[in-house]
Amino acid sequence: MESRGSKRLALKGDFVAKRALVVDSNPVARSAIEILLQRRGWEVIGAVDGVETLRLASAWHFDLLITDPDPSKVPGLQLVRIVKGGMLTSDVRVILLLEEGQWVGEVAKLADDVLFKNGQIDKQLQRHLTHFFGEEQPEWTPGSFPHVNAAWGY
Repeated sequence: MESRGSKRLALKGDFVAKRALVVDSNPVARSAIEILLQRRGWEVIGAVDGVETLRLASAWHFDLLITDPDPSKVPGLQLVRIVKGGMLTSDVRVILLLEEGQWVGEVAKLADDVLFKNGQIDKQLQRHLTHFFGEEQPEWTPGSFPHVNAAWGY
């Protein structure tokens, strides 16, 4: 019997894409992260709030959760505790998506790392993917996504 949402998108032969859940109420910010991950071969699902995040996380397996530290409808601390606490999946990596200088308190202690919304977001994301998943640098050059930098106002 297969576990919840264990089927993966198969790309190029036997390669199986990793799956990420990106949570941000700002559709432009969410889309920018989704594009960066998709171009690196990830299967990406977006959510607008904590309730949708918990619904998706209970139905699918995710390797990575990138989330606003306080998505609407479910406090960020509670969301990360549920996801990281093994109630849904304990092997997911959680990265908080922050504005520069944003203070997030206790939720930061439960997350694996942070990603700042700025002109260097593609480089930051690549560093996280390399650290957590051993992914090598993609063929394209970091910083070559002007639409992503424009999403952050750079």
